[in-house]
Amino acid sequence: MMNKRKTLVALLLAAVMLFSFASVSMAATNDDPGYIRTYLEDDEIPFDVHPFLTGGTVYAGFRGIFEALGYTVKYDSATRIVTGQSPSTSIVINLLTNEMTINGGKFTKQPPEPPKPILIRGRTLVPIRFIAEASGLNVEWIPSSRIVKLTYMKPAASDLDAILSLLVRNKKAAVEGKLDDLLATFDAKSPLRSDYSGLTAIAFPGSESTFENIAIDSWQGNKATISYKVTTKATGSGFFLDRVDMMEADLTRTAVGGWRIYDFRTKSTTYSKDASGLAEAVVPDADKTAILAVINANETALNAEKVADLAATYGGDASFKKQLTDTTTAFFKSYDIKFTNEVKRIVYYQAGTAYVYVVQTSEKKSASDYLNKRVTMLLQVNQDKNGNWTINPVSQTIASEKL
Repeated sequence: MMNKRKTLVALLLAAVMLFSFASVSMAATNDDPGYIRTYLEDDEIPFDVHPFLTGGTVYAGFRGIFEALGYTVKYDSATRIVTGQSPSTSIVINLLTNEMTINGGKFTKQPPEPPKPILIRGRTLVPIRFIAEASGLNVEWIPSSRIVKLTYMKPAASDLDAILSLLVRNKKAAVEGKLDDLLATFDAKSPLRSDYSGLTAIAFPGSESTFENIAIDSWQGNKATISYKVTTKATGSGFFLDRVDMMEADLTRTAVGGWRIYDFRTKSTTYSKDASGLAEAVVPDADKTAILAVINANETALNAEKVADLAATYGGDASFKKQLTDTTTAFFKSYDIKFTNEVKRIVYYQAGTAYVYVVQTSEKKSASDYLNKRVTMLLQVNQDKNGNWTINPVSQTIASEKL
């Protein structure tokens, strides 16, 4: 009986000591010499519960560390399960069993067993090193200044190979018109998915691209921004203006399937020849009339600010039409613009496909911050199975200049 009492007293004392230690740590201020700072690269991570060191492990509030590393955090109060979800990693903490799993793999039974979460004053604290290393970061403890330094691992050669492969697959799918393959190269949350998912035709067939000068502009382990050069040349009998694009892309690494494109931007485009010199193509009268009628209807709808009529001049499914409707409705509410097609010339024709060289000016009719401009475009126009001609939304803007 006496031994049981001694054991109980010892446990209570240990609990009091831990609680007291935690209370002091939580009450520490930024000026306290015992205060532990945590940095992600050069930015300090703020915590509402101050990190503290015990048993050789630095602990910090789970929400602060998860959100700093880009995780979406969820807490189920019924099951007392914390979930941190990033594009590539899922970390689950069961506060009832103290089990922590990464992408479904449990670590509690694997040596060496990682430190377990600690619950103090209703707050859950987790080992910083375990969470950071599971997220692909380097962790450095600097005892002299009591700093935890988290840094992203540098891209490996395999990452660069995977990124190049992704860019090639994306372009190949576009050229071959394989919509499903194209969408598979985009991140699930990419805004590009809605841009492309409604298209009946994707890009410009009869071309091939080479990628050069791929540079990593920003690297965060599971996220990257890259810049690169794309040289695209015509092949076969299709129509295409050879071009060089300087591009920038935002990428994400997914848990399954590797790297995906979140967004990309064209920084500059140079064409191999002046499109204004393209000769007018020979087109059957009926098709010529129908093709130019679509271009005229597009111009008329823009000036009349009739969103439904404008959408009818484009190909694409309901999702694309909705996006177009939302965008143009907002534009028409903000600006009162006069559009004029100065030039419209069919420069390529093959049964079912035509390219129209268009020079269009847009000038504000009332005071606003809109900048008047002249835009030169190559509009791809496609004929559907019912014989109707519509503008392919993926068309080339060749040049834009202020008026």
